[in-house]
Amino acid sequence: VSEPYAALLVVDEDQQVYGVISASDLTDDHHRAPTPHQIGGMATPFGVYLTTGSVSGGVPQWALVSVGAMLFTIFVLTDQLSVSVASSLGEPTLSTLTITWLPVILFLATIRLLPLSGTHAAEHMVVHAIERGEELRPEIVRRMPRVHPRCGTNLAVGASIFLGLFNWQWVPDQEIRLLVALLTTFVLYRPLGSMVQLLITTRPPNERQIESGIRAGKELLARYRTAHGPQPTPFTRILNSGMLHVMAGSLMTYAVFHLMGMFLGWPPI
Repeated sequence: VSEPYAALLVVDEDQQVYGVISASDLTDDHHRAPTPHQIGGMATPFGVYLTTGSVSGGVPQWALVSVGAMLFTIFVLTDQLSVSVASSLGEPTLSTLTITWLPVILFLATIRLLPLSGTHAAEHMVVHAIERGEELRPEIVRRMPRVHPRCGTNLAVGASIFLGLFNWQWVPDQEIRLLVALLTTFVLYRPLGSMVQLLITTRPPNERQIESGIRAGKELLARYRTAHGPQPTPFTRILNSGMLHVMAGSLMTYAVFHLMGMFLGWPPI
């Protein structure tokens, strides 16, 4: 087979599907070490971070703080640039459209252009490989999809769909808007989120990014297979997810911008 398929269908003489095989099924290793069923992760400017909720691998957790700092900085810069462009426009309607949509376009374009999008793809590909029981080798990881159904991009897209439809005054009845927003979000958040992942928040990773993901995956598996103790508490899972670190990075960056604005006379963020 010349194409880099992740799996193959097995059919009988009547072309009825009999089963599915992957590359790992063709090896003679029938005694694989236990692997976690679900893995979370995050792409950072310093490499890939992975976690099962109880153990983690890859870059240290301080790198997660840099994600929040970087995203908030991009948000502030693109927002301020949009304000400057909108203020230079004389036509009120055009100015309103600019201040509404230009920050979003600039923010997403910046994310796509940064190396972070390649690291994000490597994170997804390594998670796919682990969850499918594949060996963590570059030629195998390279065959994995860049889109993952549990990516936080899907949640961000879902929140945007819901808030956009609910806050848009297309009908005066708030209950109707709520119902339509909920149903539309439920139907579209995954397909649209997958499209945003494919086109914006991930791009084909380079060799260094794949190696970063593989190192994180191997470290995670080594710790998972030797870990002992009770199941992690909900707080431990939240802490290891990295979300609190990202929020901390955003808040610290906000404080820095706020203090700089106070001393330099900038308008408030």
